Amino acid sequence: MRSIESQSLQALDWPDILKALSAQARSIEGRKRAAALPLFEHRIEAVACLSAVEELQDLESLGDRMPCGAMPNLCEALASAQKGSVLSLEELSEAADCLASMHQLERWIQERAERAPHLDALASTLLVDRELKKEMVDSFEEPGVLSVRRYPDLRRLRQEISTISAQVQRTLDRLLKEPRIRDLLQDTFVTVRGDRTVLPIRASAKRAGLGIGHDSSASGETVFIEPTEIVELHNQKREAQAALRREEARIRSLLSKALGEQCDEIVAGLEAAWSLDLVAARMGLGCQLGASIPQVGDEGIIEIDGAKHPLLVLAEGSVVANGLSLTPEFPGLVLTGPNAGGKTVALKTLALAALFVRAGIPFPAKQGLRIDFFSRIVADIGDAQRLSEGLSTFSAHMLTLKKALDLAAPNCLVLLDELAVGTDPTQGAALARVVLQDLVDAGARVVTTTHYTELKGLPAIDSRFRGAAVAFSDGRPTYSLRMGELGLSHAFAIASQMGLSADLISRAKAALSEHERSWLDQSEELAEAIAAQRATQKELDEALASARAAKAKHIASHERIKAQRQAILEDEQQQSRERQREAEAQIKAIIAELQGRPSLKKAGDALSELRSKQAIELPAETTQQDRLKSVALGQQVQVLSLGKSGLVCAEPRGDKVEIQIGAIKTWVDIGDLAASSSSKKKQPRVVQKPEQSLKGSSLRMESNSLDLRGLRAEEALQRVDFFLDRMLQDGSSVAYLLHGHGTGALKKAVREWLGSCPIIESWRPGSESEGGDAFTRVELR
Repeated sequence: MRSIESQSLQALDWPDILKALSAQARSIEGRKRAAALPLFEHRIEAVACLSAVEELQDLESLGDRMPCGAMPNLCEALASAQKGSVLSLEELSEAADCLASMHQLERWIQERAERAPHLDALASTLLVDRELKKEMVDSFEEPGVLSVRRYPDLRRLRQEISTISAQVQRTLDRLLKEPRIRDLLQDTFVTVRGDRTVLPIRASAKRAGLGIGHDSSASGETVFIEPTEIVELHNQKREAQAALRREEARIRSLLSKALGEQCDEIVAGLEAAWSLDLVAARMGLGCQLGASIPQVGDEGIIEIDGAKHPLLVLAEGSVVANGLSLTPEFPGLVLTGPNAGGKTVALKTLALAALFVRAGIPFPAKQGLRIDFFSRIVADIGDAQRLSEGLSTFSAHMLTLKKALDLAAPNCLVLLDELAVGTDPTQGAALARVVLQDLVDAGARVVTTTHYTELKGLPAIDSRFRGAAVAFSDGRPTYSLRMGELGLSHAFAIASQMGLSADLISRAKAALSEHERSWLDQSEELAEAIAAQRATQKELDEALASARAAKAKHIASHERIKAQRQAILEDEQQQSRERQREAEAQIKAIIAELQGRPSLKKAGDALSELRSKQAIELPAETTQQDRLKSVALGQQVQVLSLGKSGLVCAEPRGDKVEIQIGAIKTWVDIGDLAASSSSKKKQPRVVQKPEQSLKGSSLRMESNSLDLRGLRAEEALQRVDFFLDRMLQDGSSVAYLLHGHGTGALKKAVREWLGSCPIIESWRPGSESEGGDAFTRVELR
């Protein structure tokens, strides 16, 4: 009789999982071991393994692949060498390749030990003797062929054998051309008998004294003669070959002895290398499944979101992801719903999650999952009938159930598919309820699927149990699991879907007792109400998500506009500084010219006097105390982040208020506002800058002109707004806008905008001396 663990693993299709794991291993021995992978017995082992998998995944995600080359199972050959046996050249060559691969893997791990401490711990016995590795690798020039560079005597003997063979061939070629030989040949070819090259001679000439006879054909008509001329050459060749074999045997003995002396160390290193290969296989399967590494505790908790059955994922079918939960508060889970709706798949998925932890494999689910360690996993799934043992379906299930009850403990997970079926439903349901409660009493975590009405109601009478239902919509199962809900079997709907007549189904419904019909009707009404509530909730969630997205888009748009305005302001300020420097340079040049012409010296002196008396008013620095905490409609304020003043043009909304700056309106934070400089009673800070004496001039200069050519109308108007505002703050009364002629669209847009701007006193086209109609002259209030 199979053990309960073996029976459970078969029921959960664990061999198929191991087959997929084996395909991910990188060495032949790794694949063999993955196909028979044992489960961890202790939580600490599983946690360490999963940590190693995570480390390798992090490294290889950056393209840093762990080298797992040729690492065959040499344990038997090494044990023979340890006992004094001499290994074959093929075995020795294989050992050389193996040591080279192990050394490469050892170095890779050592170089990454700080980033991968768990991988480093697995490689603790992977310690390859550098001298032995070098000796073995240098001993072979190709697989199975000893190196003549390392062993010069081999070169000499091989060359000697090759030279003799060439002499033999030349002698035979000469003999075949001689008439005395050619006439006696049975055929014009040479062949080999033993290790001797011979000629096929007619049997009638065997006593012609040509040489030594070695064999004859089956018909007896041909004898094979070793010509006398090459007998000595053959003897020399045989002696050289014997010397070569003795030398190779000597080398094989030395290499075998060296391997035998380090047999235990090499075997320990191989075990470590294969363990690392299994980590790579686990990681590879996890990547193939799109899996996540769980948190692993010891409290019997399973909390998974987006869980998928691994074999369904491997089959590349469309897999419905579900949430699964077992906790100390709800140690029991009752799965309900229609046939073929996914109850058993959900049951197996939860069981495989626990098995994946015990195998150290990431599980296909969303990040943040928790799967605690269960040292015992008992699963009773499918038809357990055993005719060879004389057991019915019910009897076989009861036998498994007894074993589960015997093993039940806090570290045990029990999974029961259609508990207590195959007998009277009333008695079976009563038995099932008591069994489930006893399993939970023993501290086990229990999951069962059922169609029994009494078991569906178990969560209502025992708070330790929680229900979950696979959904049913539009007459079909959706395979989506909903925690905390009661699922109907929908037997009539499925029967109708499978082709049974409506009359038959109606008569079946009528055969139900009044109590059963009432319960069924109420359950269906409740299911419909829940479905409607869920649909409404979905609509609300979608509306909320849409509103949040719109709000985020609005905020992003506002921030983008604010950033653009700030960028334009900074650009204007930079251009203004550059124009001011150019103007200053021009003024200095004019002064120099005036001073150099005596007839105009008086004018220069007057200009210097005017410059020395000129002063610039700069606003006092704004302190934190100057920031406004509240504003009123129509109040003049300063926008600190923009460095501009404006009017409050709407009532505040929360901590935001709308401000009109020139012709543009924008919403800003109240905390970004300060009292306007015109409303402050503080004295302005005065800085003497004689070089700027012409800033209030009405003459057209670079400092009071703005070039708008090549801009779109919207961008041009933004620049005009900033420019005029800056000119006004600088105390300038006249500004010039260069828009050119072009199509006239830009000129028209600018002049229309000027007519509505509150800081404009008047405007007119530029005079001929001011540049003509390509300019617009603006007088500020």
